[in-house]
Amino acid sequence: MTTQQVLARVAVVFGIESTQIVAGNRAPNLVEARQAAAFVLRFAHRQSYNDIAAALGYSDHSTAQWAVQAAANRAKTNPIYSDKITQIGAM
Repeated sequence: MTTQQVLARVAVVFGIESTQIVAGNRAPNLVEARQAAAFVLRFAHRQSYNDIAAALGYSDHSTAQWAVQAAANRAKTNPIYSDKITQIGAM
């Protein structure tokens, strides 16, 4: 699966346009979607943090690392968010 396919799946699950994921908008729903995309790209597709940063418009790899960790933490405490991540992988 390509990065674009992952972004398309994230967009469907979160009810947004895939272009909004990489736009850099800081609206909470878009941040959550972007972080979910980072998480899936890292763990399901084994992409490097540099590649994730480039794909999602982050400034550098450390921002991608932070996003992956934020998604993991949110998934641990928010079952709805965790289900969304599962849905992305199951599509």
